[in-house]
Amino acid sequence: MEKFPYTQSSVNALWNTDKSVRDNKDIRNNFRANAYAVVKLPWVEGLSYRFNYAGNLSKNQSGDFYYEGYFVKEGAYDDETRYSPATLQSLLASANGKINNNTTDSWVIDNILNYKNTFGKHSIDLTAVATRDRKKYEMIETTGSNFAANGNTTLGINGLHKATVQKVNMDNNQRSNIGYLGRASYSYDDRYFFTGSYRRDGASVFGVNQKWGDFFAFGGAWRLSSEKFMSSISYLDDLKLKVSWGKNGNQGLDPYGTLSTINNGASGGVRYEFGGSDIIYGLNQKALGNADLGWETTESWNTGFESAWLGSRLFVDLDLYFSKTTDQIFTRDIPVMTGFKNMKSSMGQVNNRGVELTIRSVNINTQDWYWTTNLTFWLNRNKLVHLYGEDLNGDGKEDDDISNSRFIGKPLGAIYGYQQDGIVQETDIEYMKANGATPGIPKYKDMDNDGVITSADRVILGYSTPNFKLNMSNTITYKNWDLYFMLTGTFGGGGYYQKSNKGAYLTNGSGRFNTNGIYIPWWTPENKSNEYPAATFNDDGGRFLGLQNRAFVRLQDVTLSYTFREPWVQKVNIQNLKVFFTAKNLFTITKWQGGDPEVGVTVSENTYPVLTSFSLGANISF
Repeated sequence: MEKFPYTQSSVNALWNTDKSVRDNKDIRNNFRANAYAVVKLPWVEGLSYRFNYAGNLSKNQSGDFYYEGYFVKEGAYDDETRYSPATLQSLLASANGKINNNTTDSWVIDNILNYKNTFGKHSIDLTAVATRDRKKYEMIETTGSNFAANGNTTLGINGLHKATVQKVNMDNNQRSNIGYLGRASYSYDDRYFFTGSYRRDGASVFGVNQKWGDFFAFGGAWRLSSEKFMSSISYLDDLKLKVSWGKNGNQGLDPYGTLSTINNGASGGVRYEFGGSDIIYGLNQKALGNADLGWETTESWNTGFESAWLGSRLFVDLDLYFSKTTDQIFTRDIPVMTGFKNMKSSMGQVNNRGVELTIRSVNINTQDWYWTTNLTFWLNRNKLVHLYGEDLNGDGKEDDDISNSRFIGKPLGAIYGYQQDGIVQETDIEYMKANGATPGIPKYKDMDNDGVITSADRVILGYSTPNFKLNMSNTITYKNWDLYFMLTGTFGGGGYYQKSNKGAYLTNGSGRFNTNGIYIPWWTPENKSNEYPAATFNDDGGRFLGLQNRAFVRLQDVTLSYTFREPWVQKVNIQNLKVFFTAKNLFTITKWQGGDPEVGVTVSENTYPVLTSFSLGANISF
């Protein structure tokens, strides 16, 4: 039998089968410009003007091309004809490619006028700022497919204009902002500090009625340790109390997010055929606009202290905050009788309260040894106070938005559903009779005690947000050696930090993935599990969630380094020489089954695990 013919076209086809995107292009051109000027104005001492400009132009081109050889199928042909010119010619209709050109152009201009001076024990700092910025994005994507009529793909990605089917997709958007800021700071004797500011911002992304926002802020601090009545406390080195109030705004919209949009062409779904050959597409409105969408405003109170103790061996900083966010932008469901399923709207009010505590200690400080520890604790609680202001059921209370799991008086990120009560056992005769259940499937609590599991039995099962976070880092130095390591943790408890992870409990409906991936001790008449359903259970209409806690502790960073301070380093004109070994994400302690608990990668998701990396390097300066 004649072996595979090694013609030039056949060799190319074989090569293209192994690497389908031979003409992949990835060209990036980035141009950055930064300029600033500082001018001291001579007619007033302490007065200066600063001009800042930052610009960026980024042009990216990328593309792929799939030659006809890519579509040769395994086992479809014998060795004699598999890559023959006739076979490859028949696959030209499948060849396709695309070129994508992206351009991003942005700039920022700041004008800053500052006056700073000291008069005895009095210090003032006055600042006025006018700023503008703009960002423009353009995209052109050209695709081509079916090269049967052309007869070849010799030009590859540069021959898309030879394809039978050619398409051009375009997209562009632009956003701009204008801001004006005035700030005044005053301090007396390095003990009393006062600050006030006013900012007015305008953003193009908001509705025509709400483009501008006004934001005020005030703050004060008192260095208590500088007072005479505190001088007798020898173990206190520094204590500063602080309190502030302010408003700030957030742009929670993409460009044109407040405008009504339409679908044009085939994507609109409005198709007219005349005579069986001519097809004309109409316009279909896609989204309902809202001209009253504006700045998401957060009003916040902050208080706390900064302190140093025991001869600067212990540092404790505490911050408490209470905030109120109004006009937060999100997508809400609306009655379909309007012709739309949802629209962007402003949520009434969300309150936040939290604490941030940082403790740093110098544990050892000798000639050869130095050891310091940093501990950071973070906790936040939020509550939905108002939503749409609607009372459609007439019960005198503002309505929840159950379809989007938003509940008045409860935190955001609520998980709403049926409370699981183990697994149906063979002895649950009444439950099986009332609900048509069989042994081995999940069992749910009858919250309204009517004997039947219905939608009225749904409750808040928990929350997707964390309970609190805790980080700890240590730096240990011995002579020229330095060891640094950091542990990070995000914790649940109390129903917090949960997510649905059905794949950790089910085998049916998941192919062979779970059979080979994890061990599941499913329910059987001999193994009456009250946690895992039977192997035949697939789903029950979305009731079963398989909630798991995502809490974890991770050894995130470890670095061991050695700094050369020997005389020979200076002799060879090296100012600094350090070698180091770094490891990241060495281990994670968690009960979550699946991938990274921080991201919430479930058992059935086809994603990569957290990367553990090791690196060896050196820092050298001359």
